[in-house]
Amino acid sequence: WGTDTSLPTGKEVADSWYNENTKYKFITPGFQSGAGNFTQMIWKSSSQVGFGLSTDSKGMYIVVGFYDPAGNIANQGYFEDNV
Repeated sequence: WGTDTSLPTGKEVADSWYNENTKYKFITPGFQSGAGNFTQMIWKSSSQVGFGLSTDSKGMYIVVGFYDPAGNIANQGYFEDNV
């Protein structure tokens, strides 16, 4: 997630990622373009998360999330079990 306008709040980032739910079609589980942040946020098997904030050389704020165990695994049955 990134912005060059102002320091993002945690709520802004979380809302942006969660709002990708509108791009996820639950009827066809699996990785879907534009919904990866949402599916990782709600991935049932992930039990720990950490976030990082940085800026690039142009002053753009960049937020990343690290999940353990990682989600968005495309193996058979993983999306059905975790999303």
